[in-house]
Amino acid sequence: MTVLESTERVPLTRVCSAQEFAREVLSSTPGWLFRTLDLRDCIVRRFGFATQPADAREIHLCPGGTAGPFVFTAVTDAQVEAGNEDRHFSFVTRFYVEDGPHGPQGCLNTRAVSSSGPGAVYLRCIWPFHRLLMGRILRADAGNSDLRIAWRRSAHLLP
Repeated sequence: MTVLESTERVPLTRVCSAQEFAREVLSSTPGWLFRTLDLRDCIVRRFGFATQPADAREIHLCPGGTAGPFVFTAVTDAQVEAGNEDRHFSFVTRFYVEDGPHGPQGCLNTRAVSSSGPGAVYLRCIWPFHRLLMGRILRADAGNSDLRIAWRRSAHLLP
């Protein structure tokens, strides 16, 4: 079993709810990322990996709703939790806001766990790209945001 976890943080201009933070981040996802995920879905579908729903570009921010590869399981002002699972691996992503060293910061934490050999290989291969993409998503369109102002990254590889 492989367990991987990373947390991305972005300083915020003001305190907001986790729902507001999640909606802003998800709505600024660049179009090239959706095209990349569409290509990924075409490749991994035949191996039994979960794919995005047909309306992946829409944001349905409620329990059971979807956005991109996420299915939302909990949506509160304190935390938005989403994920997905298949026979090879599962992942959970949490959006939340916390006090940082220089004020509020928005956080995006992802934890992925393999449940098969192919799932472990897949996670090890995509994890560097996942970390890169999550940082880019947090920075995406930040110049036009009244909420996000900068970013920094921390990540942990768990045994």
